Amino acid sequence: MEFFVLLGARTPRNERGEITFPLVAGTRTNSNASMEEEVSGGWARMGGLRILKQQFTSNVHPSDLIVFVTGGQEPGADASRAENMARALVETFGFDPAKVIPIRGKGSTQGNAESIIRYMVEKKYMKKTPLVLNLVTNDYHMLRAWLLFAFAFYEHHNGTSLVLPAEDIETIRTILKKATEKLAEKKKCDPDAFREVRDHVLSIVRPHLLGELAVQLEPCVVEDIFQHTHRHLLERYAEWLREHPKVLETTKYEYKGVMDLLEGKYGL
Repeated sequence: MEFFVLLGARTPRNERGEITFPLVAGTRTNSNASMEEEVSGGWARMGGLRILKQQFTSNVHPSDLIVFVTGGQEPGADASRAENMARALVETFGFDPAKVIPIRGKGSTQGNAESIIRYMVEKKYMKKTPLVLNLVTNDYHMLRAWLLFAFAFYEHHNGTSLVLPAEDIETIRTILKKATEKLAEKKKCDPDAFREVRDHVLSIVRPHLLGELAVQLEPCVVEDIFQHTHRHLLERYAEWLREHPKVLETTKYEYKGVMDLLEGKYGL
């Protein structure tokens, strides 16, 4: 059985009262002191997941695919982001409603990870082996999201928080500092830059997780999914998502969040 986690995106209503899925929302609802606006996944995450589903079901029976949709509550909304996105997956993207499970989190990626773990324990999914959890989100968000999920599963499995050696934390700090400086200089992101930073950081963290997680976490970056279709419009869309000024601006806050997590300051 293959599990996909669609990381929650903002779902505000427009002036006509319709639920929308913008890349950048006009107001910020997260708890971090970052930009006045909030960069979110928008339609891209759902579109990327649809392509993954098509690829998966061409080789494996569709009944072996389950999608967890995460997300907290928009201010004044009558449904959670998870419920709004799950509905869109079914009504717009053709997913089987029996295989799309909205799991309301606490409005943060960390809260989403904890909510999914509780659900998987309750439904006894954690006893299945091998257990693969595919994380579907945008490039700028994947590093922090993967680490938050890994740390949450580590704590669930071991009953204690993961603490990296000080020298590894300093190495990661240097990697992220150099990446942030390059963004500030170029005002754009090379298509491979996010991946190179993520791969470098995860190569340091993964050895500390071997045999310590009850699940294998696989990153599914929506921009990479679009590029691998080799369709010009989707490739251009991936470039636009990576080079959007707001995406580049929020990346430095994503990297700060990574350091806060590694230093035990996350959410403080």
